[in-house]
Amino acid sequence: MHLAVLAALVMPALVLPRLGVFSPFREGSIGSRELTDLSDASQVAIRGRVLSEPGRLPVAGVGVILGTGSQTAARALTGENGGYEFSDLSPGRYTIAVDTATLPPVKWPQVASVEIAAPADRAVEAPPLLIRKSAVVVRLEPTAPSLAVGGEVGLEIRIDVTEVRAVLGALTGEVGWSRLLALVADSFEAEPGWDAIIHNAEEDGRLRFSAASARGRSGDVVTIGSFRLRAVSTGEVSAAPRLFEATTIDADGAQLDLLELADVDLVPLRLIVQ
Repeated sequence: MHLAVLAALVMPALVLPRLGVFSPFREGSIGSRELTDLSDASQVAIRGRVLSEPGRLPVAGVGVILGTGSQTAARALTGENGGYEFSDLSPGRYTIAVDTATLPPVKWPQVASVEIAAPADRAVEAPPLLIRKSAVVVRLEPTAPSLAVGGEVGLEIRIDVTEVRAVLGALTGEVGWSRLLALVADSFEAEPGWDAIIHNAEEDGRLRFSAASARGRSGDVVTIGSFRLRAVSTGEVSAAPRLFEATTIDADGAQLDLLELADVDLVPLRLIVQ
């Protein structure tokens, strides 16, 4: 038998690796930021930073979680330069996320998509995890979108504090409205749980309020109180909330200025008087 044929029969087949551009991982995303398909190196390390937006300033003392699937593989705290590192890792698929429990009560993660480069030293330099100010939304919730002349509509003063991990302690603000509406006398009612509410029912077109709670008020949406307006003429009318002061109480009992530390969005309300 020919020697070449004999060799093919007795030697095991050799499987050659598929050729391609060397890259220890594919694209991923951060915010949670996901790193996928690390190289076949025996050990890898992942480094990154936590920065605040705007300004890309380093944030120290923030927890970062390294996960594999639904499991937590490791935890780290950022240093003064906002940096963290996970070392002695096996190749595989990892997810990096900010531990929101370690953020200040008025900071929140910001999700962003990124591309991961392929370092030669087996250390993965992850793009920064970004955090931002919490968003606070103040709105008026009507009982009806329209009403007739002489009719009344109820309005609730609500504050969406979904992204604030602290209770509301005190607020001072006002609601102003078009002259086509008039406040129904003695209609203002404070929501249970607020220690004090002061309002000026005498002033036309504006209602000032002040609320305080020694223990604080929590929840995704906190209602301050409600009142009623009467339509005096036809047309499109508006009402808008304002805040002059808003403080929270954190877990240690310290007060935080919500207007200074968070992004506050005041949402006007439009009503149709028919």
